[in-house]
Amino acid sequence: MYFQPTRYMEFAKEMHVENAECVLAFSGIFSPWSLEELGITAGVLKKNAFYPYGHPEIKEILAARYGVRSEQILNPGGGSSLVNFLLGAALLGPGDAALVESPGYEPLTQTIASTGAQIIRLPRREERGFNIDLDEFAELMRPPVKLVVLTRLHNPTGRNISADDMLTIAQKAEEIGAWVLSDEVYLDFLTGEGARAAAALHPRLITTNSLTKVCGQGDLRIGWAIASPELVQKCWSINNVLGVNPPKVCDQIALELFKNGGVDRLLEWARRQSQKNWEIVESGLSNQTGLRWVKPEGGIIVFVHVTGGREASGLTNLLRDKYKTLVMPGRFFDQPDSFRLGFGGSKEMLAEGLERLGLALAEWKA
Repeated sequence: MYFQPTRYMEFAKEMHVENAECVLAFSGIFSPWSLEELGITAGVLKKNAFYPYGHPEIKEILAARYGVRSEQILNPGGGSSLVNFLLGAALLGPGDAALVESPGYEPLTQTIASTGAQIIRLPRREERGFNIDLDEFAELMRPPVKLVVLTRLHNPTGRNISADDMLTIAQKAEEIGAWVLSDEVYLDFLTGEGARAAAALHPRLITTNSLTKVCGQGDLRIGWAIASPELVQKCWSINNVLGVNPPKVCDQIALELFKNGGVDRLLEWARRQSQKNWEIVESGLSNQTGLRWVKPEGGIIVFVHVTGGREASGLTNLLRDKYKTLVMPGRFFDQPDSFRLGFGGSKEMLAEGLERLGLALAEWKA
């Protein structure tokens, strides 16, 4: 492997959240309930079963939810981050190339780059609403590309990729023997056809997901992938190099949340909350001059551009240092004139943070 540092993650871990009063930098939602309130008791933690290759009941539950076979589920613990790493390691190596969206989530890009594969950028342009230009995609899809890496909903813009477009992408990948990894940790904010997992659409499509972003249970580090049984087995073999015992306590908690309705309760709440919070954000941003954005199709993040072509770090630093408000600088998404604003927190914090953004913007422009 050729491990690459992630500046995004270093920044996120060192931005001193404890000194901030309005945190609009996070990309996950904040659960309103404790694990106890979600029905997790001490009895859940007393079960001592050992499952070396993922909890079978969790596999069955996920397989039923997605309409796939249980042997297509990879659930090693470690969140979607570990799952994405295992898939990248199984599919790529030096001499290969990966087509990775831009703007994009830098830790995911660096995960794929750590395989030694060449990274080729797939533009998601603002003038196209951050949708993928399928003609441009087709031009880029040629050997040595072995993997396409996408996010649904798109991080940082919250835009989706339609089922029809995903099928077109999958078919083109199949033509050259490539695969498509669709990181779908935000997709459960949606319902209906737009929320259908990529892996259920075509055998060349791989879905990864977790309980982190929509359910607000990041501390559990429960993530999974849906892929071919052969690819799942290859990932398990790689995971044997990285660890021995699965996180059985986290598995038991997650299993209980699936079985007692806690996951569905969290999903329903998160969908309602994201819509309510977006109304606050849209109103607050509309009151500012010098900003533009494309409306997200769901979720709790929006990518905001500063007009005039100025690099936005001065604004984000002023917002942090003087106004005690955090957003994620756009330089971590290949667009330094921008910032990502997360709206998964309370409505009170959102309203206050947006007011402070306006004050900082006025001062910065003066």
